[in-house]
Amino acid sequence: MFDTPYGKIGALICWENYIPLARVAMYAQGVQLYIAPTADDRESWQSTIRHIAMEGRCFVLSSNQYVTKDMYLEDLACYDDLSSAPELMTSGGSAIVGPLGEYVAEPVWGKEEIIIADLDMKQIVRSQFDFDPVGHYSRPDVFKLNVNREMQQSIEWKTNLYLIQKLVSSSGGNRLSNYFVAVYMRKEESTVI
Repeated sequence: MFDTPYGKIGALICWENYIPLARVAMYAQGVQLYIAPTADDRESWQSTIRHIAMEGRCFVLSSNQYVTKDMYLEDLACYDDLSSAPELMTSGGSAIVGPLGEYVAEPVWGKEEIIIADLDMKQIVRSQFDFDPVGHYSRPDVFKLNVNREMQQSIEWKTNLYLIQKLVSSSGGNRLSNYFVAVYMRKEESTVI
């Protein structure tokens, strides 16, 4: 979430927008300009961005890809893989939606275009009188979302020193690097394959 002179800006990309808890975390931070880029040119995406705008009482700016086959360079290493692809690969659908789910800028289909619109930020406050997903309608008596902002690692290495010592002593101190060893442990017992 970024505070800017234009309002609080936040973004989820593509199908991250289908993660309800991620959206609620954005709403709780006061997102006003919700950016939703995607490659999804299905009509159902339009329903999605309109729903998000209404649910979050924010403006949704959705930039959708418009791609034709001739936009790819012919010397692209995998260009031959495109031979069976349709000429129109992604038809667009970029749009801007207001906090009550109405289009401020209608979807743009079948061409590249820059969308420009004047946004009345007071519409957000007015729309929240009706419904506020993290305010008077949030039901804190029933629901609570905890967001962990600590840095996470995708890989965590754990070493059981006792097991390694046991492997070394059972191999007579030979170089274990010459072997592929799979170790399965259950409580105190271990099996080496």
